[in-house]
This record gives sequence, C-alpha cells and structure tokens, in this order.
Amino acid sequence: MSVARAVAVFAITGAVTLLILVASLAFLLSKTGHEEAIRDAQRITDAYGEAAVQPALDDAILRFEPAASAAFAQTMKERLASSGFVRVKLWGPDGTVVYSDEPRLVGQRFPFDDEAVEVLATGVTLAEVSDTTKPENHFEDNRMPLLEVYQKLTTPQGAQVLFEAYVPFDAVQAQGREVWMRFAPFVSLGLALMWLLQLPMAWSMANQLRAGQEQRERLLQRALDVSDTERRTLAADLHNGVVQTLAGMAFTLGALEQHLPADTAPETRAQVSEASEAARAAIRELRSMLVNLYPPTLRSSGLEPALNDLAAHLQARGISVEVTTDLPDRPSAQAEALLYRCAQEALRNVIKHAAAQEVDIHVGADEGSWRLTVTDDGGGFARSESAPAGNLPGERMGLRLLSEMLEDADGSLRIEPGVFGGTVFTVLVPRRVNEAVTV
Repeated sequence: MSVARAVAVFAITGAVTLLILVASLAFLLSKTGHEEAIRDAQRITDAYGEAAVQPALDDAILRFEPAASAAFAQTMKERLASSGFVRVKLWGPDGTVVYSDEPRLVGQRFPFDDEAVEVLATGVTLAEVSDTTKPENHFEDNRMPLLEVYQKLTTPQGAQVLFEAYVPFDAVQAQGREVWMRFAPFVSLGLALMWLLQLPMAWSMANQLRAGQEQRERLLQRALDVSDTERRTLAADLHNGVVQTLAGMAFTLGALEQHLPADTAPETRAQVSEASEAARAAIRELRSMLVNLYPPTLRSSGLEPALNDLAAHLQARGISVEVTTDLPDRPSAQAEALLYRCAQEALRNVIKHAAAQEVDIHVGADEGSWRLTVTDDGGGFARSESAPAGNLPGERMGLRLLSEMLEDADGSLRIEPGVFGGTVFTVLVPRRVNEAVTV
C-alpha cells in the first residue's frame, strides 16, 4: 500500500471514529442535559411547594370547606402565576383531588400510580412523563408532552398530601439540547483539530515505515541477488566449462568407439567404451548439480513463484514476461525441477539469441504429462531448422544436454518457429517421473 493510500485510510477511519465519538458525546451530553432539566423541574417544584403551597395548606381544604377552598385557590392563583406550570393538583391521602387549577377535577378520586405511592412513602420528589390517557389527565392537551412532578407536603395538622405540577416537556428537552449545544462547538472543534494534527504525524510515520521497509527489502534483495549471482556463476562455470569439456569428450569417445578398426584389440575397445560411459556418468552428475542450483522458492513456494523469479531477470532487461499456470495439482519435486530447468534454459536462449520484447511462459497439464510452453516474439529461425532439440547444431549444447535429460525422464523437447514469428519452446514431462532419473 502506498503512503498516500495508507494515510487516506487512516484519515477516513479517523473521520469515521470522530463522527462516532461526536455522536456519542452528543447523545451523552443531551441525555445529561435532559436529566439535569428534569432535576431542575423537580427542584423548581420543590421550591414552589415549600414556599408557596406548604404555608397555605389547611386541613379545612381536605374537608372541602367552601371558604377555605376558595381562599386556597386564590392564593395558588397568585403565587403560581409565574411558575410556568401547565397544570397543578393537590391530592388528598385517599387519592381525591382537593385542589386543581382545572375546577372540574376537584372532588374526583383516582387511584395513585406507583410513583405517587413511592413519593408518599419516601418523601422523595419524583418526575415522569405524563400519560395523557389516564382519567385524571382527561382535560390535558394530548398534543403537548408534559412532565409530571410529585412532591409530598404536610398540613399544619399533620395530614399528608401530594402536590403535583405539570411542566412542559418541550422545555425540558430544549434545556437538554441547550446543554449539548453549549459544549458542542468546543468538543467538536477540539476533536477535529486533534484529528487534523494527527494527519501529518501519520504521514511522517508512514513514510518512515515505508523507508524502513524499502531498506529491509533492498538488503534482502541484495542478499538474494548475491546468492543468485553466485549460483548462476557457479552453474555457468560448470555448464560452459567442465560440462562442455566432458560432453565433447563423451561425443569424441562415442565417435571413436564407433569408428575403431575391426582388428582393434578387445581390451582397447573395452577401455574406450568404459571411458565413454565414465564421461557420460560424470555429465549426469554435473547435470544433477546444475539442476540443484534452482532458487529455494521452487520447493518452498512452488513452480509459479520460481518461474516469476526467472521472469524478473528478463523484466529487468525491459522484456515483458507473463507467467501463467493451470495445474490441477502440484507436480512432483523431480517434475518441478525438470520444468524449471527447461524454462531456465529457454529464457537464457531468449536473452542470448532472440532479441525478443515479449515472452509468454505457460505451464499446464496434458493427459499424462506436464506441458511447459515458452513463446517469444524474437527473431526466431528458419522452419527448416525446426527439429527436436537433440538435432540442433552443435553450438546449442545447452539445449542438446537438456533434451537428453528429458529423454532420460521419458519426456520431450521441441523448438519451433511461431506462427507469427518468434520461437515456441515446448516441453513435455511425464506426470510420474521416474524418481531414479537424475535431473
């Protein structure tokens, strides 16, 4: 991932986190403001109840004496005029409404709800959202949500009464929003600034991490290149030196054995045959050493990564290389080694002889065989040269040795000119390669 993309991902996730955090804070602050507004309504009701209602209480109003009730109603009208209460009620201990600013409720009896019973029992002021479907709220405007606040009061003679005040719930909600809006700009701005300040830090850290990663990659690549160079140098020295010498010796001894005079002593003929076989045995041992020099990715990661490693050398020279594999299962170690060795030789010839711009490497499966095809768009060769690799001119020694190696494994190698030019290098390796075959 590029530094810009990494920082963009960090910025997006940070912005999403910021939005979630702001939304959570908004909810919490709004809830806190809402709860604080309810507590304010309770405190206001407590204040009015103790300062305005409690001093005017008299047991006479519980007995519905006309003079006492009229005097109490007039006093409440004066003292609660500026309270902001939508409705007020004074309940007797048996649930009878002894006073209300709605005269039609006076004298009616309703059962106490759980909150009212709790207030009378504990003396703690409580609030709840009004249920307009209750009979005692028959005269309330059900379009306006209300908050009911209950307060316990006591008459001079010791009778317990319940003072109930109705507060507009919209005002409570507005107060909660006001608390949030009071803090929202500072909280949001602070979080946004913190998010913005983290972006250059994230960019710097991402650059440092990328630089460290690139440095480690360069060191690793350098180590791999050194190892690969040593392996290639050793393989080239063996291939172009000892192997070529022994191959020439083997061909010479083979030709000498076939052209010995008829009167040659049997001991001499046997010695020549033994020398020729010894040269061929040495070639087979060196072939095994050459093939064992393939990159470690072949056994650890498989054929396709190893072929991609080979392709990288051509890509570094500006040659476009595409590697594709279509294998139903993984070939055996011997088959992989043969296929890799063949691809290696094919690409070496592309570099040395083809002058190609594009190369296609494909490994697939035929019935009973693994098929490797290396196609290039280079100069190619005349169709008259199209032949099994073993019949190619002597200077193509690497291909001739490769062909013999495949023949030992019951495989085949054919090199042909492409339909539109270039060269098609085709290898067939049996799926069940004889494990005794030295590759």
